[in-house]
Amino acid sequence: MAGRRPVVRFDFLGWGRSDKPEEYPYTATNQVGDLAAVIAAISGHLDASQLTLVAHDASGPPAIDWALANPGRVATLVLLNTYYHWIPSLRRPPAIALYSTPLIRTAARALVRRRPELGRHLYTWQVGRFIQDPEIRKTLVPRLYEQFLPARL
Repeated sequence: MAGRRPVVRFDFLGWGRSDKPEEYPYTATNQVGDLAAVIAAISGHLDASQLTLVAHDASGPPAIDWALANPGRVATLVLLNTYYHWIPSLRRPPAIALYSTPLIRTAARALVRRRPELGRHLYTWQVGRFIQDPEIRKTLVPRLYEQFLPARL
């Protein structure tokens, strides 16, 4: 691997294709600990003294927290589509607000279990807004939705 740098990627517990243990407390503190555990595990095999952390979406805050706590170990921090501190103009995407707001999420999840087409329509509307070309949107969004389904709880 001369001239190449190794890449390690992972999903936090409960996200993407990772395990979703019922009793695991999904907190920011635990996510920082999960990231620290992954870095500790690779440190015995790779040079993890100067890391480039790439964080996307909800993994941004834990990556920032870890980087702030370990400034000498981070060469670069790359943040994609994320935030760090709540500001008045910050708005969650509608589907995330619907599925993460206490009380509302219980009703929304029950409704979508009974009528899956509603979840598909919401996904198509929200994700489709980011793709301007109608032909690309028509082909790509259904493929993305099929890949999204197995990642849900």
